[in-house]
Amino acid sequence: MAPPTNRQAARVAIAMASAALGALLLLAFVALVRSILPVLLLVAAALLVAGARAAVPTALDRSRRPAGTALAVALAIALVAVLLILWVLSGIVPLLLALAAAVLLAVSCRTLPALSFLLPNLLGFVLFTFLPVLACFALSLTDYRLAPITGLSDLRDHVRFVGLGNFIRLATDDALFWRYLGNTLFLMIGIPLSIAGSLLLALLLNQRLRGITIFRTIYFLPTVSSAVAVCIVWKWIFHSQPNEIGLLNSMLITLGIPHPPDWLTTPAFAKPAFIIMTIWASVGGYNCVLYLAGLQGIPKEFYEAADLDGAGPWARLRHITWPMLSPTTFFVVTMSVIAGIQGSFLFTAAFLMTGGGPGGATTTLMLYIYNYAISWHQLGYASAIACVLFLLVFGFTLLNWRYGQRLVHYQ
Repeated sequence: MAPPTNRQAARVAIAMASAALGALLLLAFVALVRSILPVLLLVAAALLVAGARAAVPTALDRSRRPAGTALAVALAIALVAVLLILWVLSGIVPLLLALAAAVLLAVSCRTLPALSFLLPNLLGFVLFTFLPVLACFALSLTDYRLAPITGLSDLRDHVRFVGLGNFIRLATDDALFWRYLGNTLFLMIGIPLSIAGSLLLALLLNQRLRGITIFRTIYFLPTVSSAVAVCIVWKWIFHSQPNEIGLLNSMLITLGIPHPPDWLTTPAFAKPAFIIMTIWASVGGYNCVLYLAGLQGIPKEFYEAADLDGAGPWARLRHITWPMLSPTTFFVVTMSVIAGIQGSFLFTAAFLMTGGGPGGATTTLMLYIYNYAISWHQLGYASAIACVLFLLVFGFTLLNWRYGQRLVHYQ
């Protein structure tokens, strides 16, 4: 077997440094996540032991010891010392349990060093996504109202286990929930129009013309603009007060419509106004960029063969472009529907432009959750609504992956 090279030694050193960084990040969150400390210690110790198993045998064999391995071993020893000091300060029992489990885990698995590279992202996912989702499901089973809790007595006073009571209330007694769910689904009508517009715009921006990059940048500007600024501008465009007519109604009056609609104060026009604004903001955004990348990835030989067969533009679009873009379309539809159900942009628009009105016509589930959690301090019920929203997104994703894949062509 050929002796390890300096590059391999560098990889070992990088792996150990990554493990050190991940372990230190874990310990930095000890005060925040004291309840899950044994799990975090287990992960850190497992990565440490696995990394040491990969570096130490090479370092002990003088004939196979490459330059830089000593640095990795020294780093591992220093890391052990730091972890011991910090762990002892946080408690010796979790240390012993985590270290024992880590040794068994590292001995039985040879792929743990690779986890050192995944640890920073995995740590962020666990702390800021997985654990909050679990906490949301736990709070949905209570009637917790936002209040300071300093001890077990306060916990008993403000948190009461109600089981599935919040979900039963949603299904049977809360008519506003179903109305706002309908608002959320109605506002998603703009999604297919937005996707079609993104595809059409990508076809236009895929031309080899001088200055085409400038147009691509201009169409992408709404995506990188502040959502608050976009909503304020569109509120002025839709403005319809007698003493100050907005830009849109001014254009309609110029075109011969003497009494244009009150866009943001009439329930019948508030939703279409939001749909128009959403389409404008999303047509030239990430969906257009994805379609543009997909178009540039289609082999030119397909179009050349179609030209030789006498295929016209519509035939090329139908039989070459659209099937080859099916993976991109699958991803775009999935992410667009998820974003539509969550409605983060529509939440900002409703919050700033209409306050959820008129008459609740623009209130979405996201704004409903905000009202219960922040305005009315009913975190238990708000968590139940959030769980329903999560289940809607999860259910759509499963169905889409199960049946949508049949329409995808990879060749």
